[in-house]
Amino acid sequence: MSQVIGVVTMPDQSELQLPATTRVFGRTDFLRYIKPDNAKEISRAHFTVTQENGVFYVQDGGPDPKNQQVWKTSVNRTTVNGVLLQPGVRQQLNSNDVIDVAQLGLNLVFKIK
Repeated sequence: MSQVIGVVTMPDQSELQLPATTRVFGRTDFLRYIKPDNAKEISRAHFTVTQENGVFYVQDGGPDPKNQQVWKTSVNRTTVNGVLLQPGVRQQLNSNDVIDVAQLGLNLVFKIK
């Protein structure tokens, strides 16, 4: 079986290949796309994408930087295709799903290649 590759297209149309395990997206990933006043709207660990057996999942929030054993939900939440992710629930990602960060219009497009 060939390896499944997941890619997230960022707001500037650049592509970020996802690792085979877990990738946490947070404030520092989006600073160049937002006004400085909006930075506090995005959590340090805003959403997490994981891959298990070739299937990608997204979950709001991520591990607390101070205690990796604690999961923190993002402050201003994450939507996929306009639907708010529920706290503590992983959602399967499908190719062309649109992830919106903090409802700021930071639309990322997930694709399987």
